Amino acid sequence: MSLLGDTIVIEDMIIEAPEFRYETKLMASNVKDLLKNIDKIAGSSDEEEAEAEDSGEKRIAIKRFILRNGKVSIGTGDAAVTVPLPDLELNDLGSPEKGLTPMQLAGAVS
Repeated sequence: MSLLGDTIVIEDMIIEAPEFRYETKLMASNVKDLLKNIDKIAGSSDEEEAEAEDSGEKRIAIKRFILRNGKVSIGTGDAAVTVPLPDLELNDLGSPEKGLTPMQLAGAVS
């Protein structure tokens, strides 16, 4: 029923066995670049936040987020090493009344 409202409420979101690649350059990494872009987009002012609310953009609330059995490859090519990630569980991301924008949600999970 929440699909019809302003906030979509998800009881459980489980991501099973994701695989990530961590690539480094001399002074940067793909993860740093990704987080910088998320911060840039998600770091909106109060005025921009009010505009997002007025725009009718759907918001999302996740009661339980689980990421498990993940792996990350560090390095490139034959020199890459794959290591397991610890499981991650987050609860109550956004409230059912207000929720989070997709960009706010990305920032909360990262």
